Amino acid sequence: MNVTIEISEDRAARFQKQAQARGLTVDRWLLELAEQNAPALPGEAIPRRTLADVCAKVRGLADDVDFSRDPSPGRDVDL
Repeated sequence: MNVTIEISEDRAARFQKQAQARGLTVDRWLLELAEQNAPALPGEAIPRRTLADVCAKVRGLADDVDFSRDPSPGRDVDL
């Protein structure tokens, strides 16, 4: 099934950034949003997801965090 929606340019740009941050296309990102917010029908099988699918949701969220170790924590080391 194909669905066409009309959105403004500023929303399209925002959606593109959100999708890219998760390593997804806008189409895939919007599909995931729809699936997350649509209740399952009775008797419907729960879709299986891969680890890559799960990790895609958080990819890019910590790109601006510095995880490097401080080489000089300001205290002496006694060996």
